[in-house]
Amino acid sequence: MELIEKREWYHYIFKKSNEEYEILVPISEPKPGFDVIYKLTKEELDDYLLNGICTLEDRIQDMRENYLNYMIVSWR
Repeated sequence: MELIEKREWYHYIFKKSNEEYEILVPISEPKPGFDVIYKLTKEELDDYLLNGICTLEDRIQDMRENYLNYMIVSWR
């Protein structure tokens, strides 16, 4: 897994394979804190590669607000 882009404590983009990218969004609440993880769709990936992180701002916000709809990994 290769780290493609990061903004500390806001988002991290990982390349898992040629066609598979994940976004990780750390959240500190609820305690003890979690990493919220989402596999980008083909459309999201194409938009990201063409236009940058601004195309994923809505997804990042949704991940923060609706974290239970995503895969989450506890910091403990």
